[in-house]
Amino acid sequence: MFEQECLQIAREIGDQMFTGYALTNLAVASFMLSDAEVSERYLQEALALFESTGYRMGLQLCLFYLGTLACEPGDYATSTEHFDRALKVAVDIQAIPEVLSILIGIADRLVRQGATEEAIQLAAVVLSHPASYQLTKQGAENLLAQLRAELSPEVVAAAYERGSARAFEEVVAALLER
Repeated sequence: MFEQECLQIAREIGDQMFTGYALTNLAVASFMLSDAEVSERYLQEALALFESTGYRMGLQLCLFYLGTLACEPGDYATSTEHFDRALKVAVDIQAIPEVLSILIGIADRLVRQGATEEAIQLAAVVLSHPASYQLTKQGAENLLAQLRAELSPEVVAAAYERGSARAFEEVVAALLER
């Protein structure tokens, strides 16, 4: 596996940032292969590296993936902790596209917890922000498509309108204050 080779090279040359990203990539691959245990192990190792080096971009990424990973089996308390911490780090380093990605992770968790209207509002914020990555926008569109199939058009439209009317900064500040 290419990611394993990258990890080996990163460790051989002693590059902690490269090692952290290689571990994160392995974690994502493991997650996609439905191996949550291996994914979490890689993420925890990467998280420790990023924390020890103070590399906050990698830190917020690991926390985002840990939040996503915890959401899968329904561990919403842990998922919330990771997403909240990721959001704080991303805001602190002014990584706006990453903040928007985290919002979609939070929205996915909210859907699983039954807070569909709040999730739609977050998706609307993401879709209306010019700094959203295309992949993040696709996640928001997928979430909306899922909810359009489950909820009445009126409920979706009203929640979307409320989300569109809110400023990005206001939404993020409210999430950070919880």
